Amino acid sequence: DRNLWLYDITRDTLSKFTLTSPSDWPVWSSDSRSVIYGSSRAGTQYDIFSKPVDGSSAERALLARPLTQIPRAAAVSGDVLIFEETYADKPNTLWRMSLRQPGEPQPLFDSPAGEMMPTLSPDGRWMGYVSSRSGRNEVWVRSSTGTGSTWQISNEGGVEPVWSPNGRE
Repeated sequence: DRNLWLYDITRDTLSKFTLTSPSDWPVWSSDSRSVIYGSSRAGTQYDIFSKPVDGSSAERALLARPLTQIPRAAAVSGDVLIFEETYADKPNTLWRMSLRQPGEPQPLFDSPAGEMMPTLSPDGRWMGYVSSRSGRNEVWVRSSTGTGSTWQISNEGGVEPVWSPNGRE
């Protein structure tokens, strides 16, 4: 039974949040009012769902596609979700989708290398992520729009980048 749970620090209580298993990869919305997550349903791989934390409404599907979608980061502006799409025959890719305007997600990069594990800086301007473009997994940084210059941060391999609270490291 792989479900998401919420822990209320103030009341010291644990509550089951999702009822459909498996549900994985929780990401807080920018306003902390809902959680965005991946969940596999009968006949699907992982699609992306959102559910209010206060239980005021049922979960809703944000994205359903044939492959596995892993939600990774919500922009501080509240309008963009960065997600990772997995494939059986090629490296993972990063995509961005609007949370406010319906439409098709857009790939962040045009690269044959695999990109994964994105994280947005506290101010939302920068994105750290992992790419195999150098021949092994390294941490890179670039604009959160996916455009402009790219900087390699690690040099001995790297995975799962996390920003410092001040957003400078």
